[in-house]
Amino acid sequence: MAKSGRFPLLYWTSIGLLVLMLAFTGWWWYRSTIGSCDNLLDDPVSRAHVQRMWQAGRITVLMRHTDRCRDGDGQHCVDGLTAKGETDAKAIGAGMKRLFSDN
Repeated sequence: MAKSGRFPLLYWTSIGLLVLMLAFTGWWWYRSTIGSCDNLLDDPVSRAHVQRMWQAGRITVLMRHTDRCRDGDGQHCVDGLTAKGETDAKAIGAGMKRLFSDN
């Protein structure tokens, strides 16, 4: 049987630190990849920065429609979008107008 001493304490402390580092890294990565634009309207510093970059021509916005009509769907379509696609497009437009307005 192995002697008890400093080795088991260092071993378990190392394992614990490794688990904490992995947990922190996962949390940091998760926080850095989600909602990058969701809260721009709430944070005045971020909003001002985005507006300055927009006015300087340093931001490009690429959007796609969310729900388009397909042949044979039998759905009511407006300009090639379903009702959900039209609602989503209007919400995106309203958010962009609020984000890039001067007030």
